[in-house]
Amino acid sequence: MNRNTCLVFLLGFYALGLWGQEKTQIELNGTADVEYLRGGNSSHYYLNGVHKDLKAGAVRPLELNLLAKIRFNPQLSANFRVQMERDEGLKFDQVRLAQANVQWNPKESPWQFTVGRFVTPFGLFSNLQLSTARTFVDVPLAYGYFANISEQIGQVDRLGNGTQIPINGRNEWGIPLLYYNGYANGLKTRWNFAPGKASWEFALTTASPNLPKNFRFDPLNYGLITRLKLQPKYFWKQGFSFSHGKFLQADLLNDNLMDRSGYKQTLLGTDFVLGFGHFELSGEAMGAFYRVPKYSPSTQQYSVNQNFQAFSAWVDAKYEFPFLVGTYAAWRVETLQFSGTWDEAVLRNSLVIGAKIKDFILIRSAYVLQSIQNSNATGYNAWRTSLTLYF
Repeated sequence: MNRNTCLVFLLGFYALGLWGQEKTQIELNGTADVEYLRGGNSSHYYLNGVHKDLKAGAVRPLELNLLAKIRFNPQLSANFRVQMERDEGLKFDQVRLAQANVQWNPKESPWQFTVGRFVTPFGLFSNLQLSTARTFVDVPLAYGYFANISEQIGQVDRLGNGTQIPINGRNEWGIPLLYYNGYANGLKTRWNFAPGKASWEFALTTASPNLPKNFRFDPLNYGLITRLKLQPKYFWKQGFSFSHGKFLQADLLNDNLMDRSGYKQTLLGTDFVLGFGHFELSGEAMGAFYRVPKYSPSTQQYSVNQNFQAFSAWVDAKYEFPFLVGTYAAWRVETLQFSGTWDEAVLRNSLVIGAKIKDFILIRSAYVLQSIQNSNATGYNAWRTSLTLYF
C-alpha cells in the first residue's frame, strides 16, 4: 500500500470523526525512531538486524508511526497505524497501513470483537508492537531471524546464506518462525471470562503468523491463532498460545506443485512475566512444526511432504534502578534450534541499558553477542543505540 493511499484512508476517517464530533473522540499518537548501529563482518539484516552495507557504523532514522483511535461511542471504535520504515534497514520509503480495524465492545459484556487488520494474539512479544513497549532494541530470534523456509518456494538448504535465489529482484532469505510485526487480516474475539485474572483470544486469519507480507488475500491460505492469558498472582502472568495455518503463496516458482494447500505451520508456545519489586523476569518458549516442500536449486525440482521442526526460547532479566526513575538494565539469553540439518542453530546474548526521559523520550543502547553454528563466532555481533520520541 503506497503512502498516498494510507493518507487518504486516514483523512477519510478523520473527516468522519469531525462530522460526528459531538459523540466521536479522536486520539492521535506517534513515534519516531533514530538509531546508530554497527555490526560484525558477517552482519546481515535477516540474521542480526544490521545490513551488510551498514556494518561499519551508521546513524539512520529507522521508523515513523502515526496511530489513530476513533471512538464513535463507548462500544464502537476504529484503530489505525500508518508505518514508515527502512526496507532492509536501507531505503526509507516503505509505507504501509499496518493496522486498520473496527472494534466492538458490547455493553456490560465480557466479549470484544475485532474485524480488519489487527495484532495477532500469539505470544508475549506480538503485543509489543512499538519500540516504546520494548526493553531491548532488537526483537527475539523467533520473531526476527529468517530461517531457510520461503513462502514462495518452501525449504531450501542454506537459503540466502550460500544459496542465492532471486525473487522479485532480491535474493530470498526465508521467513521467521513468527513475524515481529504480528499483524494479520481477519476476525478476532477476546473473552474476559475472569476480569483481571484470565482472558482468551481467538482469531481467524488469512495466513499463518510467520508470513511477513500478508496484505493480499489468498483463498488457499488461512490461520487459526489463539492465546489463553492467566494471572494466578499479582506478580505472575502466564500465557499459552497455539497457531495453525497455511503460508505457501501462489507463485510461478511453485506452479508445478500438485497441491499447494497441503503445506502448513503449527506453533505451540508459552510465556511468562514475573515481577519482584525492581526486578522483572520474562520469557517465552515455542515449538514450530512445518509441512513444506523441499526445493533443490540444482535440479529445480521439489520433493514433497517434508516435515521440519524448530524450537526457540528466550529469557529477559530486567532491573530498574530505584535511585534514578525511568532507568534500567537488562540481559537476554536466547536460542533457536532446528531438527536435523535443515538450518543452523543460533545462540544470542544481549545486554542493554535504557532510560525514559520527560515521558516522551526513550534511549536504549544494546550490545548483542550472537553465534551461528558452523559460522564465524564473532561476525554477527552488533551494537545498536536508539533514540525514540513519542507523544
